[in-house]
Amino acid sequence: MAPHDERSRTDPGGPVRRSPIHIGHCISNLCRSSKPCWHNHVRSVEPSTTFAQMSLWHADVMDDRTAIIDLAIAYTWALDSRNIDGLDEVFTPDATGMLHGVACEGRDAIKERIGGAILRFDATQHLVGNHQVSVDGDEGTHRCQLQGQHVLAGTEGGNTFIVGGYYEDRVVRTADGWRIAHRLMQQTWTSGNPAVVRR
Repeated sequence: MAPHDERSRTDPGGPVRRSPIHIGHCISNLCRSSKPCWHNHVRSVEPSTTFAQMSLWHADVMDDRTAIIDLAIAYTWALDSRNIDGLDEVFTPDATGMLHGVACEGRDAIKERIGGAILRFDATQHLVGNHQVSVDGDEGTHRCQLQGQHVLAGTEGGNTFIVGGYYEDRVVRTADGWRIAHRLMQQTWTSGNPAVVRR
């Protein structure tokens, strides 16, 4: 985590200036990390900081957090609505991925991997939650937990198979908004009939 937020803020009482809010390492009682973590902590505030400046800084942080979480949600809708081209608005063109153990180089490779896995099912439903977001200027990280339901009617032994796990993302701010530059999908558990997902 950068020691200082370099983005400019507009002070209603003066010219544009650097943010007076300094970001430090995590001092949470929960983790006590000496390294950058998933928490954005205010370490100190310059004495001249106005309430308006603090409000603007907080609004920017919340706007970024909301946009990044919306990005993770847009990914699930693209999959479950079978709109694979919708992933163009989720990933950068040169994005990379490690999706269920398969390395992907470039957005087209990610789309090919996902389309090949998703389109053969009768239905899927991907649910994400417990989002954690960290933003440092025009870059950030995001992670969330997931459950993915897969349905294939007529499969001997049962029609459904659920995958549980998590996503970890590196995100960047672009001219079109936040995009995922790298995504890791890690499976941690399964339930149901594994024959559903066998080729």
